Amino acid sequence: MDRGASQIIALLGDALEKGRQEGSLAFDGEAMTLSQVLYSLWLGANLQAKITRSATPLEAPLPTPNRLLRRLRYNRRFYFISY
Repeated sequence: MDRGASQIIALLGDALEKGRQEGSLAFDGEAMTLSQVLYSLWLGANLQAKITRSATPLEAPLPTPNRLLRRLRYNRRFYFISY
């Protein structure tokens, strides 16, 4: 199970880094750290949804990546903003 999670985090981290290198993404910090944060957000919401038997915990964090990821119209790049 840990191996699967590590693979997902690595793939997401690779995609984030590729986006940064090609100029379509900009964010503070390491891509791998950000991928771990996003995966943890999803994992926590998924666990809460199973415990409560409700989709609400899965819906509640949906705006968070959008807050982290900003599309700037003037240059059409995506920016992850750390708070």
